[in-house]
Amino acid sequence: MLKVLYFISSLLTIKGGSVYIPASKTPPDCRSGITTAYIPSKNIIVMFGGLSGDTFYDDFWSFSIASLTWEEIYPTSEINPSPRAFYGSFVTLHTENFYIFGGCNAKGMKNDLWEFNINYLNWKLISTINPPSARYSFACVFYIERSIEYFAIFGGNSIQDETNDLNILNLLTFEWKKLVNYGNTTINASNTAMAHFGNCFYLTCGTGCTESVIRTFKYCLYEKLWVELTNINENQPSRGYNSGFILDKYFYLFSGGLSQWFEPVIRLDLEGGDYLWAEVEHLPLLAKENYGLTLIGNTAYIMGGYDYAYLLYSNEVQSIDMNSGYLSELSHAFTVPEKRLKASMVTINNELYLFGGVNKNILYNNLWIFNIANEKWRLQNVSGDVPSPRHSHAADSDGDVMAVFGGEDSSGLNGELFLYNSLSYTWKKIIPISIAPRPTKGACLSLKFSSIYIYGGITSTGTTDDFWGLNIIISAYVSMPKNKKVAYMTCYLLDEIFYTLGGIDENGMSSYDYSIFDFTSFLWESIQHNNSITNGIQVMLNKTYINIGGQIRLQELTKKIVVVDDNLTSYVLYKDYPYVYFSAFSYYKSRIYSFGGGYNQGKFPLHLIGTNNFFYIDIKEICSEGICEAKCSKGTYNYNNRCVECDAGYYKDTIGNTLCNPCPPGTYSIVNGTNSYGQCYPCPSGSYNDIYGSKICLDCPASFNCPWGSKEPIDGFFSSDLESIQPKMYVSPSSRKNIIIYTVSTVMSFVAIFICIISFEKLRKILIFFDIYTDKHNHELLAPMTLKKNTIGGIFSVLFIVVAIVFIGSAIIDFQMSSIQESKSIIPLTLFENEIKNFTNPELNVSIQIIGISLSCELFFQVETIINGTKRKHYCKNLSGNGTGNGIEFSFYCNDCFISGESIFFLQFLDASYASAIYVKITSSSSIPNEVSSLKSELYPDKGHMFMGSGKSEFFFTFTPSLFVSELSYWPSPLTGYHISNDKLPIKGSQGLITDLPVNLGLNILITIYENQFGLYTQRIRKQSFFILMSGVIGSVFGIMDIIAFIMKFIEGFYLSIKKKLVKKKSLSMISSKRKHIKNVCFIKHPKKVKGIEDFEVGQSKIENEHLV
Repeated sequence: MLKVLYFISSLLTIKGGSVYIPASKTPPDCRSGITTAYIPSKNIIVMFGGLSGDTFYDDFWSFSIASLTWEEIYPTSEINPSPRAFYGSFVTLHTENFYIFGGCNAKGMKNDLWEFNINYLNWKLISTINPPSARYSFACVFYIERSIEYFAIFGGNSIQDETNDLNILNLLTFEWKKLVNYGNTTINASNTAMAHFGNCFYLTCGTGCTESVIRTFKYCLYEKLWVELTNINENQPSRGYNSGFILDKYFYLFSGGLSQWFEPVIRLDLEGGDYLWAEVEHLPLLAKENYGLTLIGNTAYIMGGYDYAYLLYSNEVQSIDMNSGYLSELSHAFTVPEKRLKASMVTINNELYLFGGVNKNILYNNLWIFNIANEKWRLQNVSGDVPSPRHSHAADSDGDVMAVFGGEDSSGLNGELFLYNSLSYTWKKIIPISIAPRPTKGACLSLKFSSIYIYGGITSTGTTDDFWGLNIIISAYVSMPKNKKVAYMTCYLLDEIFYTLGGIDENGMSSYDYSIFDFTSFLWESIQHNNSITNGIQVMLNKTYINIGGQIRLQELTKKIVVVDDNLTSYVLYKDYPYVYFSAFSYYKSRIYSFGGGYNQGKFPLHLIGTNNFFYIDIKEICSEGICEAKCSKGTYNYNNRCVECDAGYYKDTIGNTLCNPCPPGTYSIVNGTNSYGQCYPCPSGSYNDIYGSKICLDCPASFNCPWGSKEPIDGFFSSDLESIQPKMYVSPSSRKNIIIYTVSTVMSFVAIFICIISFEKLRKILIFFDIYTDKHNHELLAPMTLKKNTIGGIFSVLFIVVAIVFIGSAIIDFQMSSIQESKSIIPLTLFENEIKNFTNPELNVSIQIIGISLSCELFFQVETIINGTKRKHYCKNLSGNGTGNGIEFSFYCNDCFISGESIFFLQFLDASYASAIYVKITSSSSIPNEVSSLKSELYPDKGHMFMGSGKSEFFFTFTPSLFVSELSYWPSPLTGYHISNDKLPIKGSQGLITDLPVNLGLNILITIYENQFGLYTQRIRKQSFFILMSGVIGSVFGIMDIIAFIMKFIEGFYLSIKKKLVKKKSLSMISSKRKHIKNVCFIKHPKKVKGIEDFEVGQSKIENEHLV
């Protein structure tokens, strides 16, 4: 979809300007071994080359006395001087051309003379006559004699070591002349100072002196002889590596650092006659050597040099008022990255990260970091998978991470993706698991963890419209809808909208628009602004598009500013900003910071040459006319009409003027200006935080446990014990209790019935009819056997019935309860095929507890299972606040599942996730009725570490198929299930420290379930059949019957025997009584005679009746 702006506003000119950092603009690299010269018409001091360590320079710089700013001058000539240091230089008064002579570099010494035309900006090699030998570190001075300009040099280091010859160059004829010496031989010297005054040269001895005090020499052109002027009372220590000049009648000598660190400025009165050096007390002490020294009026300017106080090279500019001695720092020492263009710069917290780029075919992969508050650069030492040197790559940042994609290195186009962790200072290369973008340069990239979006660029086949999305956690690319072929544009991802700004189309022309991709509708939209500007600074402030500078039709440069507001109204502004193209830029607070970019001569761009210009532009200036609203960047918010960093414990991940968001409980942040939720880091193990917006975590109380990311202390500590619940061996229930109850109930019932019977006489007579032992009442020997019933037989018959009922019931109870036998055996699965096709599991439950994860169940995760079943479902619940710790529990249920071969359960968290402990519990229905098999396995990281990253934490479980069969109807048969065991210890996945969190996002848990090739066969059967039971019971009943008959007969016989004895005894007693009675009757008449006879007869009758009974 294409939208065209309906009108363009009139051209506007706005006030203000860019602000350079430092204010003196980017200075040269720190260096020494330089000389400087002053060009009056330009009011500038110029400098060439120099050295820093083992690096020699060939750049040419000017320092403006009026604006106190540096400017690098690129020559227009094809042939230029080689890099060098310790040379001599001067500026002629007539032409103001700058000359350099001699010096050295890594390839050797020089004796060539070069001229630089300050107006045409070109170098020219001057052919001279009779040049002196190649040398460096010599003393030199420019002077005019009879309107002819001369350049004189003395000594220095040559191929023959230090020399002592004096040579002068006639700048009219460019002829060198070695001056003769008719006086004393001077010492061989280098690193010294020489001045011209009154047609004479004055020289100090420099490093050639072996004496402890400074020595001074004089050579007059008319006398042509060297004279030593050293006063015998001289007490100033010898010095070298110094510089000097003539002011009024004094020869001033500045620091050289040979004898001491901080040396005073000394001077020699050339008209005084005593030639005694004296300290200039009102001038400051210095501790430098091999610096540039220039006198302009009464002010001395000192540039660069090696600083002995700090033992480092310098690029500062200082001025000293020779009258007052006041020392001013005009350009402070400032470390700056190398010149470059087509680099990248992103913002992390309150610092700018500069990576890559190219300058004159030199590629870079170093990482420079600029602290915005302190305004200082530092070169960061990095480790890991460091990207190769490259340019034209795509880069973006989010939180503490910077992403770099593609570009062009020494081998050509590149398609690699790297992540930089600013906490651990490490690079990490992302290896995609799927298709990936082609090697590309000039693409753009937007990072919003955990996703990266890459668009466009130039491939081996030309400009492309490829649009890729990458999930960093799973390292998988996805192709997105395409729009148009474009390269060297800028990308932004704001509020689910992806913007591509400007760029060069497939025909090498400006795209004249910017495009929008809506992730909700998945459609592209183009907004035209009809300005053919590209390669400039482009930002998107929510819905306001701003372009600053760049190139028009890829040709000349422009300072035009284009603003398209949210109403699609276009404004064209003009501002005296510097020309800028292919620079590295980043938006912070309300400022656009820009570093480097291509060099220019006027409006003409030099694409092969980079710069290290560093400045910022405040958007408030551009929006000052009311054409737009300056928005505060991520990590900052509007306070009193200025953008302020979010306080520690807060973050802001959007562009705008809203307030910052607090970090949730369980996390904290100690850095100001954080711009991502991912910078709310979990409280370390042993601490917790229960409030929002905290910048500290509290120590965990004693006897409590606080894993990573704790919101509250947990009562108790974690253990690593393995928990297992398995089906038990079947044990038949005891029948004793039931038998006792049955027996007691039966006996008591019969006792109650028996008591009722004997309580009534009529019922007692019924007992005789129960007698089944009719043939057991014959006790008389030699008496005929008769069948008869009596009460004793009835009682024992009832007893037999009771005992028989109790025995038969007990036998049946015991048969039903205690006659079940279970057998188990392990057999190959192939033997089950005829009975069971699949071992289904009525219910399988996989529970995963992740302790220490800072997010809730709303985080983005995916589940992959290879477990077959009819019904499968999973759910998640938060654990915080229930005594188990901070985290989540993920559960998976499956009904009628079956395991075939190897099955997996893979849980992957696609957001910022970590864990201090992982518990996996699997519970499976067993084939054995009312039994389950459950196993819990636990995994803990190393001390001080967390589980995080792409490495999987693996758990291993073995499922043994189980088949249950039973010939009893108590249990359904057959039943199938699984028994769970753990034959392999879990494997710890990738771990990391808290500093690894920015790039090691995600958490992966893999549960592997193996099917055992052997199965468990369980069978339950009766120990005996019911027929055998009844056979035994019947036999036992008859045995009981005989036993009771025997007992009855014994008891009855014993009873009759005793009774018989009693009858016999009573009979004898009766006989005795009869005898007494007869005696009384016969021999004594007694009134009771008749009564005694009657009683005897009655008693005799009863005895006979009882005997019958």
